[in-house]
Amino acid sequence: MLCGQLASSGKVQRLFSAAPGTYPVGMARSLYNWTHQDVCEFLEQKGFSFFDDVEGIGKAWMNFHENGEPNRIVEMKFTHGLYKPRALKRMIRQSGIPEEEWLKWTGA
Repeated sequence: MLCGQLASSGKVQRLFSAAPGTYPVGMARSLYNWTHQDVCEFLEQKGFSFFDDVEGIGKAWMNFHENGEPNRIVEMKFTHGLYKPRALKRMIRQSGIPEEEWLKWTGA
């Protein structure tokens, strides 16, 4: 009954309509809330290519030298949630891209 009262009052709609401006949706803001999609988009923009089955690693993003040899390999495990800062810092180290550039990409 309470849900019906809230819905009919319009309060829920007002709260949700203000949410996108109040809480940014779809982009990480620090090292604490990166999703799998955020990391993939960032690495793709930085010239990395995704490989589904790398021998001995599994799923990974790779960056190549001009001669075709792998330069950097970033191992990623898929998650439905957010990456923990420790896991993200490991990916940052593996990518060779400074942490400041990752944060700059987020707008933080």
